[in-house]
Amino acid sequence: MNYYIRAKYPADKVLQFYDLEFKRNGWIDSNGKMTRQWDCFTDDTVEGNPQVRQLLALWINPKLRTEAFLALRYVKIGDKWGDELFVVCQIQPEIDTTRLEKFFRKLEELKQYQEFMRLINSYRMPNGEVDIEKAVRENPNNELLKEYQKVIRETFPSKNIEGAGPNR
Repeated sequence: MNYYIRAKYPADKVLQFYDLEFKRNGWIDSNGKMTRQWDCFTDDTVEGNPQVRQLLALWINPKLRTEAFLALRYVKIGDKWGDELFVVCQIQPEIDTTRLEKFFRKLEELKQYQEFMRLINSYRMPNGEVDIEKAVRENPNNELLKEYQKVIRETFPSKNIEGAGPNR
């Protein structure tokens, strides 16, 4: 489910709503798997390369072996941050993201994380997925991109996907 609402940054009430609703229905906050923090980055996939503030959150329902992913996103328009909040909430089978997390740690250790994410974001499609196949085709000598493609395929084996999961 994706939608826009008006909510002043940092959208505490929106996050509190999801926390309450998921907890009420037996979901467990998964701060251990995903740290909640507002990140700021340039979105190279949109004309004008706007600045974005984004917070990611994750809940798990052990009985259903399901997870819920939430992304809250603000976009800077001109010189000002607006109060239009883009909300993405996805519920999916629980996924073991250990390899993906290990890959991101490797990027950070190599001091390649920011550059790699800029490249990945340049292949983001309107639905939020990354067209990893196109990225690899257009960057055939990028070994990190090939490794990422392999990790994505192994992390999301049951999904016939063009790209990768959530924005990071």
